[in-house]
Amino acid sequence: MEQSGQLILNGAVFALESSSDTKCYLFDSDEDEGTLTIGFDACFRKALYQGEWVSPSICINAHETGKTSVQALIGCTYRADSLEETTAREDTFYLYEHEPLVNYQFTIAGLSEGRVHVLLEGIAITDGYSSPRKSSPFSGDFWLPL
Repeated sequence: MEQSGQLILNGAVFALESSSDTKCYLFDSDEDEGTLTIGFDACFRKALYQGEWVSPSICINAHETGKTSVQALIGCTYRADSLEETTAREDTFYLYEHEPLVNYQFTIAGLSEGRVHVLLEGIAITDGYSSPRKSSPFSGDFWLPL
């Protein structure tokens, strides 16, 4: 099945880009033997945002799950609660430049035919060069290949 879904950033809607750069990552944990880590990269198609055409992307690096199977991830929520935490984790949101996220949480809502259903919400820094920095709420609902 194909990748699908969308990102909503401060009211602007971006369709998920179906590409090899958009995927969910599952790895064996280095910290808790026998369990998995989960992370993902999601790229979105160009759309109009505050008068400019942009193509956002999100990189969420590995979260320890404590789970031993992909099926056990369904219903689980993972989060980063502060700018300091997302910076340390190197989670990023790209709009004009790569910026850390203010915060986020994502839930694994389901699995189907080699894809994972991700529900995501948080606050992204949309312009780190302005003073003060600009940030905006976002939400996403998408299916990513495993």
